[in-house]
Amino acid sequence: MRSSFLAIILMIALSACGSLPGRSLSASSSKAAVKGEALAKTVFEGGDLQNARFLYEKLARKHAGTARLWQQLGIITYQLGDYHAALEAFGNHQKIEKNSCKSLTGIGKSHLRLGKEATARHYLSKCLQNEPDNQNALRHLAIALDLMGLFDQSVPLYKRALSLSPEDPVLRNNFALSLLLDGKAREAVRELSVIAFRSNSTTAMRQNLALSYFLTGDELASRQVLALDLTTAEMRRNIEYFRLLRADKNRAKLRQFLLGGAGA
Repeated sequence: MRSSFLAIILMIALSACGSLPGRSLSASSSKAAVKGEALAKTVFEGGDLQNARFLYEKLARKHAGTARLWQQLGIITYQLGDYHAALEAFGNHQKIEKNSCKSLTGIGKSHLRLGKEATARHYLSKCLQNEPDNQNALRHLAIALDLMGLFDQSVPLYKRALSLSPEDPVLRNNFALSLLLDGKAREAVRELSVIAFRSNSTTAMRQNLALSYFLTGDELASRQVLALDLTTAEMRRNIEYFRLLRADKNRAKLRQFLLGGAGA
């Protein structure tokens, strides 16, 4: 059966990459490109992540005190879904640039992907102590707090992030899902209505709006939104599942569903 639901969007990824380099990680004062770096950058920008990883890993281990090489290796391994390798790379970056939000957010996001929300919270919060408006840290810390059930703490972060990027549809979608998790369906409708019918919106965003309408008791509006993207049979299945979610008085099924533990 084709899935027609959306879970909270988390944006992070990586894999184990071997032991830490044996050489010193003392900072390199040179900002000049090292030999081979231009090729690695070209390969990365061309979208060949596997070969870019190979090249940056060789460079980072050879020039272990050059922070930007570890940072780029962390970015690449994260994008590849190898979160353990990303932790190593961002960790080496942090050893060189102690309080850099580049490494703190990278470490935090990687822990978040590995299911370690409390650890992610520590690193992301540390970044925000230095840079209160760091968007990357704000949105991922909000997600970590949602996963921990701390909605009263995540809401201010979403609002601050949205004040900085009010047109970001993914950010507003995540905020709406946080409101749904906290039992605030009417507020979720308000947020999703802002983005659901724009040219850059997605089917998933509209289905989240349909679910929000349904949980407020407005089944007609829910059906009208679903009808924009689904067949009659798909719409019927979604409505049936919405009913199950609404009937679950302790909200456990709804939370499981919105956090990615269920589908249709």
